[in-house]
Amino acid sequence: MKLSESLAENAVEVQTRASTKQEALAQLVALVERTDGFADADSLLAEISEREELGSTGIGKSVAIPHVHLENVHEMHVAMMTSSSGIDFDAIDDEPCRIFIMVVAPDSDREQYLTLLAEISRLFRNEDVRSEVLAAQSVPELIEVLRKSETP
Repeated sequence: MKLSESLAENAVEVQTRASTKQEALAQLVALVERTDGFADADSLLAEISEREELGSTGIGKSVAIPHVHLENVHEMHVAMMTSSSGIDFDAIDDEPCRIFIMVVAPDSDREQYLTLLAEISRLFRNEDVRSEVLAAQSVPELIEVLRKSETP
């Protein structure tokens, strides 16, 4: 499963104005809400905030992958945004996060969920990918960076 194929353009934001972790989560939820078939933003924000209290999804190297699987969701929803200034996300390396990918998956399909999380983690280990994503000035440009960076 490829990240670029999981993202709808209307669920991506380049250079968000969010400046706090809670604002970033709320903006990602708003982006997920734009995807087809998703309708419960209030519940998602509560669930994802609760998940973050268990431990930050800031995986280091300026990347955060807030993720949750829910019973009332019937298909995978993915949103992505970047931040030019970085946001304190309590990441494991204590550095601000600048790339955010939210994954919301059905509770019944954990295999696809875990596969996508692994792909995102693998993709963003690459410093060049992170740099190119952050340099993207538009949503189509960001998605094209992902496409060319993903394994065929």
